[in-house]
Amino acid sequence: MVNFTLPAPEVDSDEEDPDEAEKIARKIMEQKVKDWALKKMAELFKNWKKRLNKLFVKKNKTPDFDKGYEKIKDYWEEFVAYKKSEEALEKSAKNAANAALKMYHHTMGPGGYAGSMPKWEKLEADLLANGITPEPLKWIERARNWFYGHGGTLDAEGKCIYNRRHKDNPLLPIQEIRNAVKDVAEGRFIPDREDDELTRALGNEEHDG
Repeated sequence: MVNFTLPAPEVDSDEEDPDEAEKIARKIMEQKVKDWALKKMAELFKNWKKRLNKLFVKKNKTPDFDKGYEKIKDYWEEFVAYKKSEEALEKSAKNAANAALKMYHHTMGPGGYAGSMPKWEKLEADLLANGITPEPLKWIERARNWFYGHGGTLDAEGKCIYNRRHKDNPLLPIQEIRNAVKDVAEGRFIPDREDDELTRALGNEEHDG
């Protein structure tokens, strides 16, 4: 807050004490900013440690502490010891094995679903403005978001197509989702939270938690 000024929060003019209401609204806004900032810091810190491990630890090298790495000099030996520990190696092997099992990879970047949804909504809104109903609007929201998030897009007629920019992905299960949606509409499939249209289309179970 030393470097940034937040916009004045909107307060209902009918509030008994507008000044107090504004203070409360500002605290809520500041907490949201803080939560977002800490989340971004955590992502950057995690990625930075991954780079240190890749560039130095795995190559048995030591960074030049006089050129950009001064602040980590006192912690370097402890960092290396942990990265070479049995615990860290087991965790790394487990994560690598899990990653190898993943068939579909999202294309959303660090912003995730929240950062990507406005783009998808605009894509659909432009088609709706031309009298075209986008196909994903006929699906459950979870299937719609998953489709876009994993490289899917729409053609000029609103039909789902695969976006080749994420070329390492196998073809998205568009037809399988369509089949599941059709079976629900015709009463051949009754979905629930753990076995809905998307789960059936992907052919795997929903993750717990």
